[in-house]
Amino acid sequence: MAKILSSPWSIIRGSIAGTTYLANQFHQIVARARTAPVQPNTIYQTHIRSALNAASDVWANLTSAVRLQWEMYANGLEWPGPLGPYTCPGRQVFIAGRSLQEYVNTRGLAVPTMVTTAPSTMLGFYNLKNVGCSAPTTPGTGVAVSFTTETATDALVYAEISQAFSPARYRYKGPWESASAQASVVPMATSGLIEFLGLEDGAIYFIRLKAVADDAPPRVSCEYIVRCIGEVISP
Repeated sequence: MAKILSSPWSIIRGSIAGTTYLANQFHQIVARARTAPVQPNTIYQTHIRSALNAASDVWANLTSAVRLQWEMYANGLEWPGPLGPYTCPGRQVFIAGRSLQEYVNTRGLAVPTMVTTAPSTMLGFYNLKNVGCSAPTTPGTGVAVSFTTETATDALVYAEISQAFSPARYRYKGPWESASAQASVVPMATSGLIEFLGLEDGAIYFIRLKAVADDAPPRVSCEYIVRCIGEVISP
């Protein structure tokens, strides 16, 4: 399916027949042959599929009343898109948060506390604050990303890092080093730090950070991408 804005076309995203439409830094509309996604079946992909299946099973066993509450909550969320803001169904919003918890738990990165109750429609996305690059506290060569959790709700915070780049690199959207993934459960109203060590001094790294409410309805945060410079921390 493709979505088109205006006539003849000023923006188009998606696929029609054998052609996929997208945009890049050079052109507003780019067309290429539609291809099937590569599925190398890595251990991390297996974990992701397992987490999605587990989250789907939990949703299927929720009461109709709770599912309706999630639908009402989801109606108040908006994601930005090239064709304007859009909303997602309550099922998709619930599974986004629950599957991240399941994935982190399966990999043994952290031990989240998972609940299924729906959040208040007034709460919106989970709000991480003060997200930015920070110096590591552990001796070695690395980078760190810092953040502050909400004042009333704990957070499960998940982070992945990119490969090393030259200082000329300022933008990056992936792929990410799945083996590098780290996660931590951080109490409410608390400043946290996730470090990545064993890196190159002076190289540029990008860290992808996202969170989901812990021991509370699993509201997801937006996704943050932070640019950092590898540095040496002396003992």
